[in-house]
Amino acid sequence: NALRGERESGEEDELTTLRRTPRSVMRFPFQNFQNSPLRGRNGSTPREKACTMPFGERRWPLGGEAGDEVDVQTTADVEVCERWIRDFRESGRDCVGLDIEWKANTVKGQRPEPVATLQLATETSALVLQVLYFRPGECAGLRDLLADETVLKLGVGIKGDLLKLLKDCNLHCAGGLDLSKHFKSTLGLRIKEEIGLKRLAKFVLGFDLDKPKMVSRSDWSTSSLDEAQIKYAALDAVVACKIFQRLRSCDDFARSAISLRTNYYLRKSFASRKLKQQGWSKRLLVFGCVFLLIWSPSLVLAGFMTPNQVQRDVVCAFWGLCSLLKTVQLWGTEMCKYDKPLSSYVKPDAQELFQGVLTGTALTGLFYLALWFFGFGTIAPSRVGGGAGVLRAAGLGILSGFTKELLFRGVVQKELERDLKPDGKAALVLGLIFASAHLSPHGFVGLALLSLCLSEGKKAFGGSLSYSIGLHSSLVATTMLGSSAYVQTYPAPVWLVGSSGQSPLFLEGALGIALLSVLRLGLQNKKRRKKRRAKKKR
Repeated sequence: NALRGERESGEEDELTTLRRTPRSVMRFPFQNFQNSPLRGRNGSTPREKACTMPFGERRWPLGGEAGDEVDVQTTADVEVCERWIRDFRESGRDCVGLDIEWKANTVKGQRPEPVATLQLATETSALVLQVLYFRPGECAGLRDLLADETVLKLGVGIKGDLLKLLKDCNLHCAGGLDLSKHFKSTLGLRIKEEIGLKRLAKFVLGFDLDKPKMVSRSDWSTSSLDEAQIKYAALDAVVACKIFQRLRSCDDFARSAISLRTNYYLRKSFASRKLKQQGWSKRLLVFGCVFLLIWSPSLVLAGFMTPNQVQRDVVCAFWGLCSLLKTVQLWGTEMCKYDKPLSSYVKPDAQELFQGVLTGTALTGLFYLALWFFGFGTIAPSRVGGGAGVLRAAGLGILSGFTKELLFRGVVQKELERDLKPDGKAALVLGLIFASAHLSPHGFVGLALLSLCLSEGKKAFGGSLSYSIGLHSSLVATTMLGSSAYVQTYPAPVWLVGSSGQSPLFLEGALGIALLSVLRLGLQNKKRRKKRRAKKKR
C-alpha cells in the first residue's frame, strides 16, 4: 500500500507538472525569446534555454504598418490557452487564423503522425499550442471556440486540418472557411487548382511568404521548438487572418489591383508550367530570347552615349553581364522555383574555388613546362606587362569563367538533365553546344573535352560550380599570361601545340588534350571514391 501510494503520488505530480508548464512569450521581430521547458509523456524535461531572435533581415508581412509587432505565445499550459482565448473573445473578433503541424513521415506507407501543434492567430497575436503535451479536451475555452460556428476558422485546405483535429485530438470544429475558395469567389476567378497560402500572400498582400522545406518537414513533436519553427507556425496563421481581412475591407479599386496582380502571376505561372512541358531545345531558345530582349536596349543606348568604339563595347559588355544575371534570376525563380537563383545554381564554396584555381594553374604550368623541356620555347616574365597585365588577365579570366559556367554548367546543363538520362548524355550534348558556341573549328575537340571536364568537376563536388568556375577562370587567365610571356626557340609541331607554333594554344594541340584527358580521369575517380565513401557511411 505504501508503494502504491508513492506511485500514485508520483503520477499526480507528473500530471500537475504537465498542466503547470510555464509559457514562453516572444514578440516579433526584435524582442528576446525564452523557450520554456516542457515535460513530455516520457518524463523528459529539456534544459531551459534563452536566445535572441536574429530578425535584422526579416520577411514579415506587417512591416511598415501600424501595429506591425505580433505577440506569439508557445505553450502547453491550459491556463495560458484559456487566457488567450478569453482576450480573443473580449476583442469581439469574428475570425481566427488556424493551422496545424505534425511530424513528417520518413518511411513510405507509414501512418501519419498525430497533430503536434495547433496555431490560432489574429492579425496582431498568435498562440502556438503544443497539443502533444497537454489534453486539449481539458480546455473548455478551446473546445467552445473551435465548435463556435459564428467564429470563422481561416486557412487553406482548412477542411483537412479540421478533420485531423477531430481524429487526433477529439476536437469538434465548425465554421471553417477555405481561403483559396473564398479568394476565387471574391474575385470571380474560374480556375480549378487550389491556390496555396504562399501565392495568396503574394496576390493579396504583395509579399513573399518564406516557407522553407527544412522547417516544414522538421520534428514538430519535440518538446522544445526552436525559433524558426515557432515563427513558421505563427506566420501561417497570422497571414491567413491578414489575407481575409484585406479581402473583406478592400474597395473596388483595391480589388481591381489584386485582380490584376493575380492574373499577372497566374499567367506567368501557367506559361512557366507550359514551357516545362516543351523539349530542352525550345526551353533554351526561350531563355536566349529573354536574354536578347533584356540586352538589346544597350545597343541603342551605347550608340547615343559615345562615338568611341571601345567605350561602346564596354557599355554593351557590362549591360550583357547584367542581362545574363537578370535572365538567370528570372529563369531560376520561375522554372526551378529557387528563392535565391544565383546562389542555388552556383552553390559557392571558397575551398572548392581555390582547388579549381590550383588545378587550372597547374595544367597551364605543365603545358609550358613540357614545351620548355623539349626545347620548343621558354617563358620571359618581363613580356607579361607587369602588374597591370596580370590584373587584366585575372579580371578577364574571372569574368569569362563565372559567366560561362553560370550559363553552361548552371542553366543549360540543368535543362538538358531534365530530358536526357543518364546525366552522361546531357554532359556530352553540353560539350558539343559549348564547343560550337566558341566558333573555333581548330579548338572544337579541346573545347568539348574541357566542357566534359568542367561537368565532371561539378558532379565530383556535389553540384557546386565553385570548382568549375575556379578551373575555367584560371585556365583563361594563365593561358593569356603564358601566351604573352612565351618566347619560341624552335618551331613546335602544329599537331602538338596547335596554331602555327608561334603562339601555342592549350586547347588546339595534342598536348593540351592529353592533359585534359588526365584531368577528366582524375575527376571521375574522385567521384567514384566519393560514392564509395557514401555507401560505407550508410
